[in-house]
Amino acid sequence: LAVPARVGVAAVAAYVALAAVGIGALPYHSDAVVAAHAGAERILAGQSPYAGFDLVAELARFGLPPEFATPLEDGTRLRSFQYPVLTAVVPAPFLAAGLRDVRVLYLAELLIALALLARSLPPAARGAAAVLFALNLSVLGQFVLAGVDPLWALLVLVAWLARRRGVASAVALGLSIATRQTAWLVAPFRIAWALRERGWREALGRALVA
Repeated sequence: LAVPARVGVAAVAAYVALAAVGIGALPYHSDAVVAAHAGAERILAGQSPYAGFDLVAELARFGLPPEFATPLEDGTRLRSFQYPVLTAVVPAPFLAAGLRDVRVLYLAELLIALALLARSLPPAARGAAAVLFALNLSVLGQFVLAGVDPLWALLVLVAWLARRRGVASAVALGLSIATRQTAWLVAPFRIAWALRERGWREALGRALVA
């Protein structure tokens, strides 16, 4: 599918504009983004994002009811910080620099992922990739407006694009594992690819680095 580059650029610009309007109009409305923001604030205050973290209290601070926290079998709500540490570490310097909504960072991560993907494609396919990205409103709704950090996916993409560079690929995979649990499901398949293509020594080395 041949799509002119200018059409792709226009589609991405419209996507960014729509995301900006959504971020400006919608306050935080998920436990994921509240946890990331509050965890980053705790790091900036010299505290652990895990020790003493109370998600229900943080939800209330951002104007959300306790029902937004994950329900447990006994009927109570999950109160702990439930994500790997980079979920809170990465936004921390941006909050320190004055960023007030971490969803802006998440939008930037998606755009970086698009740029890396487009760079890996033949020039004739880049416009179509940009248009398909802009049309995928579920990605916008989930990762940006709902505030589910896509950094893990960006890092998995880096690990794949750098697959022939053993250390760089393994480091990116390890960072993705340290960002969100979803990457834990991807990691074994990434190591299995290295085993098939590079042998057990290379696969073991990459697994240990990750």
